[in-house]
Amino acid sequence: MTNFFKNWVSLSAATAIFMSASQVLIPSTAHAADMLDGEGETLVEFGTGWYLRGDIGGTVTEVTGETNAVAGDVDLGDTISVNVAAGFEAGSGVRYEIGLSHYNGLEFSGRNSSGCGSELVGGVSVPITGNCSTELDGDVIATAVTASVFKDFTQIGAFTPYVGLGGGFTYISSNGITWDSTCVGTVATDCGAGAGIGTHSTGAGSYTNDSSFGLVANLMVGAAYDVSDNVKLDFGYKYSYLTSTTVGSDEGAGINGSDLELDSIQHHELRVGLRYAIW
Repeated sequence: MTNFFKNWVSLSAATAIFMSASQVLIPSTAHAADMLDGEGETLVEFGTGWYLRGDIGGTVTEVTGETNAVAGDVDLGDTISVNVAAGFEAGSGVRYEIGLSHYNGLEFSGRNSSGCGSELVGGVSVPITGNCSTELDGDVIATAVTASVFKDFTQIGAFTPYVGLGGGFTYISSNGITWDSTCVGTVATDCGAGAGIGTHSTGAGSYTNDSSFGLVANLMVGAAYDVSDNVKLDFGYKYSYLTSTTVGSDEGAGINGSDLELDSIQHHELRVGLRYAIW
């Protein structure tokens, strides 16, 4: 009987303590519910549309350009790009992005056949025979800032295909672009007086490093794979077209006494990276 009484007192005390604590907690719980309903402090959660994207890319085909120095295309070689962007999902599958892309170590090279010119023989100008050409070599660095709009299509399993268009500005600079003109003779009368058979230099020089701004337009297609609620694996293809830019100044010893201009650059790129919903 004594033990029963002690247990009843302990239970009564515990019940009283629990009821007192409940009176304290209930208002706090109600206040938290009010906040979730939009009253008081607003809670921020994932799914509001803002995200960050980062990826790397590699050229699908060689980057090519056209220049005023040599006829035809010049080759800028294969390169790896680094891309970062901030974006917002506006709804109905539409996304907007502001991005930064950097292309380092583009190896500028080009070569074209040309006429060998002429020389005076006995006071008469006669054409020089032989196989003459001019070669360009150097490095180019490009950085682009673009604004893009994307359209996400209906999700297929865990994949969401998309297309995108973008445009902006690009900053291109050069480093150590040189040129060398040669004549290759196959008979003794080739390449002018005193030349003949063999390879002979007919001129060489270098451009002073220069840089300029140009315009860039992009077309993107790809798909995103849901890794988690706020992380997507993003992979796709990007085509870029860059307008005319000056990459070398004739303050050095340029060809034809003019600056080196890239009339256009076309770039094909495969990219892979991550999209992360920040809130």
